[in-house]
Amino acid sequence: MKLFNKNYETAENEFVRRVIWEKNLQYVNQHNLEADMGLHTYWLGLNEYADLENREFVKKMNNLIPRNLTTYKPKLIFANDNIKDLPDTVDWRTKGYVTEVKNQAQCGSCWAFSTTGSLEGQIFKKTGKLVSLSEQNLVDCSASFGNNGCEGGLMDNAFKYIKKFGIDSEASYPYEGVDAKCRYKKSEVVATDTGYVDVKSMSEDSLQSAVAKVGPISVAIDAGHLSFQLYKHGVYKESRCSATALDHGVLAAGYGTDNGQDYWLVKNSTICPEKGRATTCPEKNVRSQNIVEQRQQTLIEENRQGTSSSQYVEVKQRRMQETSTMETPEETEALRNADRLRRGKPVQWKDQKIQNRMKTQKSRAMETPQETEAWTNTDRLRKQDSEENTSLPQIQ
Repeated sequence: MKLFNKNYETAENEFVRRVIWEKNLQYVNQHNLEADMGLHTYWLGLNEYADLENREFVKKMNNLIPRNLTTYKPKLIFANDNIKDLPDTVDWRTKGYVTEVKNQAQCGSCWAFSTTGSLEGQIFKKTGKLVSLSEQNLVDCSASFGNNGCEGGLMDNAFKYIKKFGIDSEASYPYEGVDAKCRYKKSEVVATDTGYVDVKSMSEDSLQSAVAKVGPISVAIDAGHLSFQLYKHGVYKESRCSATALDHGVLAAGYGTDNGQDYWLVKNSTICPEKGRATTCPEKNVRSQNIVEQRQQTLIEENRQGTSSSQYVEVKQRRMQETSTMETPEETEALRNADRLRRGKPVQWKDQKIQNRMKTQKSRAMETPQETEAWTNTDRLRKQDSEENTSLPQIQ
């Protein structure tokens, strides 16, 4: 907790967050043990969202405001499915098209970051200059175009706003991560656009063609999974991703193949990566630009063929040593209390009020990360069933 400068209002709240953190720690350790044995192509880690349940993360960062496709008819569609003559690998970072990784913080503004990322690439393509654009400008000023600031928005609406008013630079209108009064200045405008074109729905070939021929593309993804919340590095692949529950905006900055696996190169504004706007769950998987200097770990041949029990124990011990050295004495005590709580034993805590509070948390503390995510997905499916099928939601 100290690593991310987390402060909690009460000791009770801190303990509850510790129980959730410890539960996510177990999930991370189990996943990474399997990844070390070659069962996954990506690794997880503890980040600033590790003290949130997945349902809380989804609500805070991926607030879905769906748009009905029956009322949305794109005027222009990029539908070039011919990928025969496309390069095998594209990475627009190496060509100077992509600005540094940015952080949206505790604000549902990923739609703004996805928008600016795409436009920054086109500015560089035209002028040879890489200019960082102001996401805060879009958060504060585009409400009349249908966006809701930190409560979510849509890249389409942001492009419409920029077409009419232009957009200031990041330097003149820096990011704050909260809804604020619009401070846009026409004299500070550094870019505009003439409109946007939708990539053909459900066509990865069209998206690949657009990325190769146009540049970095603004896309939307399903980011409602615990594996996304705690992603660290590697080629991300989530078998349960949805083709319609799209709730997070990112930037497709390239594609390629790694160890026989196709992937999309994605620039993300939270901790995690993912793929595709209005497409099916991808055959291509995802590599995040959050780890520009990191490459996927190379799996040794014996891990690909199966790891022995002795190797498994060695890996497990190494993981436990790595995590235990990060704990403070206070965190160790909280972790032990969480263990007691899950086993049905009384919490050993000096403050009786905290102990009474924790009794009501017993059932939640016994819930595994897999169960938590299952409940989250159930809630999402129920919500999806109550809405008409959509693939162009307002996203954050």
